[in-house]
Amino acid sequence: LNFTNCDVKKHLLRLDFGNTLRHKNNQNKDDNYVVYGSHAHIYSSDNKYEQKNVIPISDLDEFKNLKCIRDVFLEYIRYTNIKKELIVMSQAESLKSSYIDWLKKELIFTDIEDGYISISTPFVDNNYDNIELFAKFVSESQIEVTDFGETLFNLEDNGLKITKQSKTIYRLFENTLNDFGIEYNCNTETLSITTDVRRFPTAKNRLLQAIMRINDLLYLIKENVNATFNDILSSFLIDNEILFSPNVEIVGKKWYILSFRLFNPLTSRQGSPYKNSCST
Repeated sequence: LNFTNCDVKKHLLRLDFGNTLRHKNNQNKDDNYVVYGSHAHIYSSDNKYEQKNVIPISDLDEFKNLKCIRDVFLEYIRYTNIKKELIVMSQAESLKSSYIDWLKKELIFTDIEDGYISISTPFVDNNYDNIELFAKFVSESQIEVTDFGETLFNLEDNGLKITKQSKTIYRLFENTLNDFGIEYNCNTETLSITTDVRRFPTAKNRLLQAIMRINDLLYLIKENVNATFNDILSSFLIDNEILFSPNVEIVGKKWYILSFRLFNPLTSRQGSPYKNSCST
């Protein structure tokens, strides 16, 4: 336990444990003697080359009978009057430090052509590629951050084209833009935000959050919604012991092929087997 944030370079309390330890007290004096085994430094210099005296652990009632390092640590906490809140704060600082170290490693800034700065983030899109942003100084104090149209391009590549014809999806898209203050260029399909240098961190984070929310719109395409509905309905039929067959195709009178995701074959007493079939 050391002093911090001051010019005093001393240990308030330091414990050294070990049966083979040797420490000479009163060095360079006629009455020097050796302390063998575990010992304690109390208010001594933290300079290992500076002469200092120690106290045998056997002279400290609080520690002399302790053998387990855990018991020593707990008694050390009690002896130095360290409060629980300080220990919790230390754990929080440790997690914070670990996260910041990870973020520094994963958040990569690279100068590229035309004055743009590539920002590779640790967050991934629907293709499991890292989401990449691009920043550029548009004036001495203003920065534009954009996705260069990659967000909507990737969605379209995965089967979702955001247009006004898809009213629900487009409404959610516009709501996201408004929620995070994002600009949308319908000609280039780019998402961007312009801010001053001081607000760049929060602006960049807003654009990143908007992109991740827009990426989630992929779950609303027809194939995914149908799949989810079919899963729910299949579970219901199974739980209620209702006989059904999945993915059935039936040829009609005029050779039209009818596709049924779930098919319920009723008995003759119940009526036609086609009557209550679920089709898409």
